Amino acid sequence: MNKTERALKYLMADEASHIDMIETIRRNIGDVRYGDTDGALVLNNGGVFMMATEDMELADRLTDWLEPSFIFAVHQDWAMNLLSAKFGYVPFLEPCHQVVYRGGRQELDESMNIKLLAEEHIDEVAMLYDTEDKGYVIERIGEKALYGAFDGKTLMGFIGIHGEGSMGFLHVKQEYRRHGVGINLEKFLINDCLDKGWVPFGQFFEKNDASRALQEKLGFEISKKKMWWAQMPMTKI
Repeated sequence: MNKTERALKYLMADEASHIDMIETIRRNIGDVRYGDTDGALVLNNGGVFMMATEDMELADRLTDWLEPSFIFAVHQDWAMNLLSAKFGYVPFLEPCHQVVYRGGRQELDESMNIKLLAEEHIDEVAMLYDTEDKGYVIERIGEKALYGAFDGKTLMGFIGIHGEGSMGFLHVKQEYRRHGVGINLEKFLINDCLDKGWVPFGQFFEKNDASRALQEKLGFEISKKKMWWAQMPMTKI
């Protein structure tokens, strides 16, 4: 059994809590730096280090050689404290729960026009998504990873795949909320992931009850454990 197989065996013991790392390996969009019976460390092509282990000494060794320039996804609260003490990493907002979808295709409202976003939508999406990193929006649109729901030529809302593979970006303009736009966007993206042979997954912030309710309504399993996004103070995510 090689290190990739060992990493998957470790991570699959709690699939929902480690789905970000598992899908990085399954989709071949990252490199397994460490994998054994005691944990795993993966570098995702999106520039995210992902670590899961219950062994504090192992985590300390795995992070010894790292340059503190990458965004980190960690799956234990003490690992967040370790990164903070060693490198000055800070948590990005609040802890998240992961969600994983194991069901079949979702039934869409066929009257809703959902399509890929294009260069002409960059400014509007960057403004609505409230990010200072416009380059990230440009990159995601360039990768054909962002979709919008339209009322004629008017963008009602959007959703997409983040650089590390998770579903996200969901935003619906205030005037179009409570009209089924958000849930149909997420259904569309679930189907798109399934068509590509991916397991749909994402995260929501621990205190976001509305997002939790939406994921439960769509049939996502919610991880029992939490995960943390960690970044250097000047890193944009």
